[in-house]
Amino acid sequence: MSKQYGATEDSLATPSTTPTSNKSGDNGGGGHSALAVEVEDGDSLCAAFLTTYHVIVALLVRSLLLVHALVAVWLVVTLKKDNNLWALIAINVLLLAETYYTVVKRKGRESKWFCPCFLAYLVTVLPPVWLIELYRLQRFTDVMNNSTTTNTTGLAEVSGLTVPIKLEPELWVSVVEQTLLFLLVLCRWLLPRGDISRHELSQLLFVFLGIASDNMGLFELFDEPAVRSDPILTYVIMAVWSVSFAQFLFVLTATKSPQQVAVIHDNQSEETKQRRKQSAGLLEVIFTTEIWSLIFSVMTQDGPYGAVRIYTVTKHNLITYSIIFYICKNLLVVCLVLYRLMVICVHMGEDDDNDDNDTLSTPGSRRSKDQ
Repeated sequence: MSKQYGATEDSLATPSTTPTSNKSGDNGGGGHSALAVEVEDGDSLCAAFLTTYHVIVALLVRSLLLVHALVAVWLVVTLKKDNNLWALIAINVLLLAETYYTVVKRKGRESKWFCPCFLAYLVTVLPPVWLIELYRLQRFTDVMNNSTTTNTTGLAEVSGLTVPIKLEPELWVSVVEQTLLFLLVLCRWLLPRGDISRHELSQLLFVFLGIASDNMGLFELFDEPAVRSDPILTYVIMAVWSVSFAQFLFVLTATKSPQQVAVIHDNQSEETKQRRKQSAGLLEVIFTTEIWSLIFSVMTQDGPYGAVRIYTVTKHNLITYSIIFYICKNLLVVCLVLYRLMVICVHMGEDDDNDDNDTLSTPGSRRSKDQ
């Protein structure tokens, strides 16, 4: 009887403990779900904050670029005294369209490899700069022929808006051209990083500073009367200078290590393996960022800049410290780039040899050796 009574107590006690355990399990599940909801809410708030920040910075950068482009047009109208040149403002539609696409469609996010806002800005601001330099050429010719004096100039009045600054025309031109380069560096710094790392961004800013200094060094040729008196050379300098701005459109520092990325399976024939490896090596040589960035920088800046300076020295017999310094700099950069390309190609060849040796130690080959 005692055993039966004990069994009865156990059977009666069992149902009472089961709901308790289920209840505690339900409470634990509810706690986990509440924590997950809080984490999701925090992530959504963080994403919304980043999106708002990117949009604000994108608008700020494009506003700076737009204001500078308008000032460049304003200066052209003032110097040439031709109100019809206000039509150049219409080109700013490209920058406005790019701003709408980036802010509305991409939520302020920038591309990793290409900077479309700089393209729209350069297309907008380079025509006024060309007109300014052609005005300087014409003005130099007039001064040499008529020996006219230099007067200070202020920006023309537009709808009652005036700038109470009187500067020489040459100084106005220098201000607009130099702020163009400073804006490109500053705006690249302010723009959202996108997919590039902070290391790549800092390296890119130093590259932009080097490009900007060399660009301004090229314009020092215009200080020589012999260069100003040569219209063809003036056009060539302006063309080379304009092409060099293409470097600001790309992120040339997002490099890849030149290593083989092909995966070769054991069940493939030797001919298929070799063909896949050769195609992968060719694509790696063509599309490795470091290689095309080196070639691109030489073709758009140091090569043409050095050629223009050497031509100026030989044609007009101009030998100054500045010209000789920049010629040596351009030639040295070209030599260093060629050396770097040779090192990369040799490194790729060594990687190919290592891959050939690695294929001898694959699982399939080890099984064949064991057999």
